[in-house]
Amino acid sequence: MFDIGFTELLLVAIIALIVLGPERLPHAVRTTAKWVSKIRSMFSQVKAQIEREIDADEVRQQIHNDAIMQQLNDSKKDINGNLDDIRSSLKNTEFDIQSSTRNDNSAALGDNATQADKHTEQQSTPDLAADDQSSKQPK
Repeated sequence: MFDIGFTELLLVAIIALIVLGPERLPHAVRTTAKWVSKIRSMFSQVKAQIEREIDADEVRQQIHNDAIMQQLNDSKKDINGNLDDIRSSLKNTEFDIQSSTRNDNSAALGDNATQADKHTEQQSTPDLAADDQSSKQPK
């Protein structure tokens, strides 16, 4: 912490002995020791409090992150549910379109078959009429 060697401490002790004298020196040393121990305890308390706050901040951050992840998971579930609804709606629409297309094709094929039958009847009818006319004509 401080870069004080043994010689510097010895020099400070000799000066204190000269200045304070032998009667007051032990009392001064005890008082100085109490102050040093109080300062050390205050530093350790501050250090412990800072560590607790840092840990508390980390816990708060973790709780906040967990809450955000929960919200994201809930949003994901909602979006997946909406996507499933949209998919089923699209499948129903596709089925309806295919059904109506089949019905239209069937109706168109039916109309074409009816028209083909009429056309066939019309072609065969003039032939019969021509046969009837040819049989009525004298030879």
